[in-house]
Amino acid sequence: MDMEMEAEMDREMEEEIEEEMDREMNIEMEKEMDREMNREMAGEIDRGMEGEMEEDMNREMEEEMDREMEKEMDREMQKKIERERIERWRERLIERWRKR
Repeated sequence: MDMEMEAEMDREMEEEIEEEMDREMNIEMEKEMDREMNREMAGEIDRGMEGEMEEDMNREMEEEMDREMEKEMDREMQKKIERERIERWRERLIERWRKR
């Protein structure tokens, strides 16, 4: 084998080695990008879940406040009805006394 052929074979081997190294580096870069994307997605999912949990808690609090307000309104209405009933009873009593 002459020197030229040997040099050509060396260049081809170096090119193949470089190509293989590039492929390996690309694979590693892709893996790292995938890992980073997975971390970001996991973070978004966590934040999304936190947001959903917060929304659920807010909704539950609003519902509880609505129930409490409704109960309070019912109590107020009952008081009003009771006052009116007492007032009517009082008026009837006064009427009876006047008739006597």
